[in-house]
Amino acid sequence: MTIVERKDYIMHCLAANSSVSVTELAQQFGISEVSVRKLLDSMEKEGMVRRTWGGAVSQYSSLHEYNYREKAAQHHPEKEAIAAAAYDLIEDGDAVFLDNGTTVLELAKRIVGGPKRNLMVCTNTLDIAMELSKCSDLTIILTGGTLRTNVMSCVGPLTMEALAQLTFDKYFASCNRFTLEHGFSTPNLSEAEVKRQMRDSSKEVIMLADMSKLGDNALAQIMPISDVDVLVTDWHAGPEFAESLRSRDVQLICGTRPEEQTER
Repeated sequence: MTIVERKDYIMHCLAANSSVSVTELAQQFGISEVSVRKLLDSMEKEGMVRRTWGGAVSQYSSLHEYNYREKAAQHHPEKEAIAAAAYDLIEDGDAVFLDNGTTVLELAKRIVGGPKRNLMVCTNTLDIAMELSKCSDLTIILTGGTLRTNVMSCVGPLTMEALAQLTFDKYFASCNRFTLEHGFSTPNLSEAEVKRQMRDSSKEVIMLADMSKLGDNALAQIMPISDVDVLVTDWHAGPEFAESLRSRDVQLICGTRPEEQTER
């Protein structure tokens, strides 16, 4: 079993049980407890888990939420790879909604610099709207609403009313955490409500989430896994995870490692 496969296994265990022990992992992997501790230490540095005495637990509490500056510095190669794969799903003439989040911001940058044309792009997020404004031939709709300054997104009745009047070809969604059992979630109730309205206003739901988000649930469920048409994630997704999505009729697309990417 490779290091990546061991990490995937640990994240799946945390999705089901919320904690893992060094002793159990050493037995499962057939390696020493010292090697398991080193692996968990590495995963903690990557922001995947939080170390405890004798094991590890999920990195996040149900209410934890990074602000947009903190999120921007995390897993950047994975986010760029996800954005590149997501951009390939956009067609000329599409009406798309871009959710909040730093991975979706990377997609916005692709839209600005890419060849797709005659696009209408709607968002409820200020930094994404500002990025899109760099492209003069985009039609851009900003929903308005109550601004959450820590993540730069708008929520509340005004946002909900605007979304209820619109229909999008594709909704590029984001989440804070996800598990196969509970689906996609966020610490903020208002965010969850708006995201569900975006889902209901869209013909196709495309979730952008790197694999570091797998393994725990935040406070508010956004939607179950089965509500998503496509999950775009990074190259850390393992075959067991892919099979789990197929059984739920969800298409999985994995962004490629930076060294494997060709010029787009």
